[in-house]
Amino acid sequence: MENPNSFFPTTIDNPFHPLNEFDDWLAFDRRKGYNTLEKLDKFYKTSDLISDSLDEFLYGEALNKFLDLFPFYIIVDKETVIKPIDLDEVERNLGLKTGETPVES
Repeated sequence: MENPNSFFPTTIDNPFHPLNEFDDWLAFDRRKGYNTLEKLDKFYKTSDLISDSLDEFLYGEALNKFLDLFPFYIIVDKETVIKPIDLDEVERNLGLKTGETPVES
């Protein structure tokens, strides 16, 4: 991942861009109870005592771990066009109620 600090996680249903529309993005994120910043904080800590290259490496590793645990997220950069998925519509199309998961047969 080139310059991982220019990338950020967002949920697939958030219509706002975390790097370009942060306040709106954060309001949506908190309203839905996702708490992305709090989750990311568990994986990524930084310090003025480490080099920029080590910081970038650690952030990239944190993003990879984040995605492994939270597949509901995507990673975007400033150029990424956000096309949110309407999760309610997906659930309706699958015949699910909110919170249900499909059962494999």
